[in-house]
Amino acid sequence: MAIRLASIDLRPRTLISKVPFVVLIIGALGLGLGLTLWLSTDSAERSYRLSHVREKNRMLQQQKESLNARSVRRRPRLRWPRRRANRA
Repeated sequence: MAIRLASIDLRPRTLISKVPFVVLIIGALGLGLGLTLWLSTDSAERSYRLSHVREKNRMLQQQKESLNARSVRRRPRLRWPRRRANRA
């Protein structure tokens, strides 16, 4: 067994020449498929988060408008003091 392991040529060129072309193509396709799956999953997750943030933004905008309307109604009217006529 040790003799057989010692006889294996581990130089990169020799190893590459032993790998069939089809295995490289299948590996590249598998990598592309995995990358596509990861990107589409990430895109769907970001889309979900974006819709959630938009909904929260809409709710906060409505709350802001409601608070602004209330503060305008409750704001006391300022009355400027009337000028007194100069007494001479």
